Amino acid sequence: MSRMLSLPLHVWALARRVHTQNPLAAERYLQRVLDVDLTDPERVELFRMQADQCLYRENYRHARKYLKRAMQLLPNDALLVIRLAQAWENDPYGSDRQAARYFRRATRLAPLDALAWASLGRACLRIGKDAIAKRATRHALKLAPDRADVLTVAVEMLRESGRLKSALKYVRNAWFSKPHDPAIKALMHRIQFEIARSQQSAHDQRSSNRVSATLPFVRIIDAEGVRRTVRVDEPETRYPVSLRIQFSG
Repeated sequence: MSRMLSLPLHVWALARRVHTQNPLAAERYLQRVLDVDLTDPERVELFRMQADQCLYRENYRHARKYLKRAMQLLPNDALLVIRLAQAWENDPYGSDRQAARYFRRATRLAPLDALAWASLGRACLRIGKDAIAKRATRHALKLAPDRADVLTVAVEMLRESGRLKSALKYVRNAWFSKPHDPAIKALMHRIQFEIARSQQSAHDQRSSNRVSATLPFVRIIDAEGVRRTVRVDEPETRYPVSLRIQFSG
């Protein structure tokens, strides 16, 4: 039978078309083409589509299985390696160390991929390799200083390391380059909000420590009507508490 007239291959073409719109809707078509004699590139695409369905369901373990099958046929595909690293990174039971390993491999396969470098920086920070994380993040922002997806990952790395002001500097530079980019503008507002909240929290903590170290003043009036001040509040305390104790004769 001609390959052009094969019904399973027609279903395979339909699955590919449906997958671009809704990966989950393509599942029932993919189940009917598993036994079709596909070429290696088509099998890579099939495994990639099955991995996408698993990722939509947050079934990361099965997604990694399909991605590894695809990598056996196409071992030097940087996009497959990045997807595998993300499947390790996003899994609550995954491994940041494995994610860093595959992101590192992706940067070797695609040294100009800024997103791979930014993701490598974030993964390295999470496993305690701060020096590599800083270098990878700086390199990513050098390759793509105004890409919203790269900035999002880089900002997350800087935020987790406590460098919000550095994150704001990079995002502000990107906003000057693309002032009408809604993603960059939203990212800048988010960082500004987190900086303001951090400053307010630090101010509240200092105020709390200052007030808690001072006891409210107490005036004791004995039976003869003599007043004694036991402790006086600091002048900056706004609402001092006064306690009057009357002893009976």
